[in-house]
Amino acid sequence: MLKYKGFTLIEILVVMGIIVFFTGLVLVNYKTGGNKFALQRSVNKLAQDIRRAEQMAMSMKKFSCSSGELRGYGIKFDKTLTTYNYKIWAKCNSSNEETTIDGAIEKGVSISELNSKKSGSPDAFYDIFFVFFYPPDPNVDFEDIDGNNIDADIVEIILEVKDSSFPSMSITINKAGLVEIE
Repeated sequence: MLKYKGFTLIEILVVMGIIVFFTGLVLVNYKTGGNKFALQRSVNKLAQDIRRAEQMAMSMKKFSCSSGELRGYGIKFDKTLTTYNYKIWAKCNSSNEETTIDGAIEKGVSISELNSKKSGSPDAFYDIFFVFFYPPDPNVDFEDIDGNNIDADIVEIILEVKDSSFPSMSITINKAGLVEIE
């Protein structure tokens, strides 16, 4: 009696079918997972840059204002731009001046909403607004594009993946300078 060691053609085909099936599952979810991680990275980078602007204000990092003295630092959020979505600004006595620090959100992720919230009032929505931090205490001002103070307890920046069914993620900043990711 001869004993052959090896695999039959059916066994090999079954194993190959299982490998193809699992490879297909991974490839289908690969782009979806990449978009989810891009959103998470973008939200974390944005929160880190907000804290960076706050730290620059608290330490009064040097900046040469063309109009008066430096008062603090902040971030301008602009959901209408595609090249960058936020930029760190210096708050001088009589003007806001751009720094060289741009903030780009990852490709495929965008700011979907900029809004302010005040208890007892409906939310207000913006295309552009500023958040400024002032030393020595973490005093915070919210301003619209015209430099008018926004009367709000918190502002919220909502990011989403374009053309996706993922839930959006948001960053809130309150009047005390607390930055939270939700």
